[in-house]
Order: sequence, then C-alpha cells, then structure tokens
Amino acid sequence: MFVRLKTLRQNGRTYQYLHIVENVRENGNHRQRIIGSLGCLDELTKHGDLERVVTQLVEHCPTVKLLRAEAAGTLQVDSDRVWGPALLFGRLWEELGLKVPPLAQPA
Repeated sequence: MFVRLKTLRQNGRTYQYLHIVENVRENGNHRQRIIGSLGCLDELTKHGDLERVVTQLVEHCPTVKLLRAEAAGTLQVDSDRVWGPALLFGRLWEELGLKVPPLAQPA
C-alpha cells in the first residue's frame, strides 16, 4: 500500500487529493485499487488534519516508534546480555578449553 497524490484540473482550478492505494493482481494483470480517500490536500493541511492522521498512523508502527525514541535519546537498554550464536559458540569453545573471543564471552 502507498499514498498517491491525485491532481485534477477543473474550471481553471487545481485540486489535489490524497488516496491510499494498493496493488492487486487480477487475471494475471497488476492493477491499482483505491482503498480510501483522505480528502483534498488543501483542506487537510489547512485544518491540521494531515499531521494528525500521520501522527496517529505512526503510533501504530513499532519501527517508527523505536526510531523516534532513539533520536530523542529516550531508548533504554534493559540488558546487554549476549544471546544466540555468540552465546552458543562461546560456551562450546569454553567447554573444549579453547580461548573464547572477547565478543562471544557470555555475560
């Protein structure tokens, strides 16, 4: 899905509308279908509705929330414990009596 800006010219005036669009496949052909219309861009920006809609969409996106928290310096680390392959191979090397690389040492 994506947002499309559709421009229409009528009676010497230009109107711009924001639509949410999705790509679909019908009978082996790709088509784009409008899911919904957000309305006229001028009206959305004049009343501040566009910013409100975008802000509310961001609130439902965990990735964007993490990026915003990191940029604001409010992201906190709960643990610096090593997991996954580094922990597994670190243990194996330890049990075999091999020297454990510094980054793979378990906490």
